[in-house]
Amino acid sequence: MAALHRFEAGIDLGASSREWRALLGPEGAVSLRESRWVAVASVDMDELLSRYQAAGLSLAHAPDGPPDHLGVQVLFTAHVIARLSAEELGTTGETSPEDLAWIRDRHLGTFAPLVLAEVKQRASTVLLAALPELVSGYLDAVDDVLAGRVPAGSP
Repeated sequence: MAALHRFEAGIDLGASSREWRALLGPEGAVSLRESRWVAVASVDMDELLSRYQAAGLSLAHAPDGPPDHLGVQVLFTAHVIARLSAEELGTTGETSPEDLAWIRDRHLGTFAPLVLAEVKQRASTVLLAALPELVSGYLDAVDDVLAGRVPAGSP
């Protein structure tokens, strides 16, 4: 993956941290909230929370992240994929591929490309410059799971 080769130049953690706060922090230039990129009426926070809870996702790992935050939605995809993999092994239930398709198509698919393009345009540090490609690669892997090209436990 080309994004990982960027790290060969080394990472200035101080500069990366400052840029992260300036671009992606709570008051940053690039919002990571879906409701800031699409019509607010199309983002039902209660539905997001309900789907997360029904799939067994605890937001304890993301206490500051609102339900429409890109990071929380990516966390949900990873949670669903892990549960689908466990279901294949017969160790859990309550999750379906439709949960994955729903978050990918109705949410991440609508605003993640916009966010990632904005980050790509503005990023100057090695770490943040690689972020859009890394997240896009992960979302491509989610698409592969949805298309049945790889087993659920692979990404």
